[in-house]
Amino acid sequence: ISFLWVNLHGSFIMLFQLAALALIFGRGARRGLAISLAVSFLATLINPQFLNAWKFVIASFFTDSSRQFSMEWNPPVNLGWQMQIFFAWLLVLIPLAASSQRKLTRLEWAWLLIFGWLALSGQRYVIWLVLILVPVTADLLAELRKRMVDKPGQPGVPGINISMGIIFIM
Repeated sequence: ISFLWVNLHGSFIMLFQLAALALIFGRGARRGLAISLAVSFLATLINPQFLNAWKFVIASFFTDSSRQFSMEWNPPVNLGWQMQIFFAWLLVLIPLAASSQRKLTRLEWAWLLIFGWLALSGQRYVIWLVLILVPVTADLLAELRKRMVDKPGQPGVPGINISMGIIFIM
């Protein structure tokens, strides 16, 4: 993946940010992840620019002309329905995570905080945060669905079922 990514787009550095946070905050086979990360780094060197691909990406973070003349480096603003959904999503995630029985892991918090900070400091990083928000939100909603929707019916008079049955028979 890193070999293809480095040869297609400068965002290949995100792979290393995600993996480094997983190495620091995650649980599991850290040794295997570290080896995979090292192999991935070596694979990024197989490109026409060799180490210059890394130099270019790192330099782009500090180039004033990029920040002055490109909108993607500006912080996102709440204009347009897409950004309204994005900001609403951020606001809904907080009470959703707080009310869920399933607590976010240290790794999920690290990803959300680091990529959240990136997304709120530059529009170009919003997509990366969204890619983290999707599985985290889905997991929290699945737990909430089990608790709120998938519970057995209450005993009592099944009035709605009887009335729906009568309506459908007619």
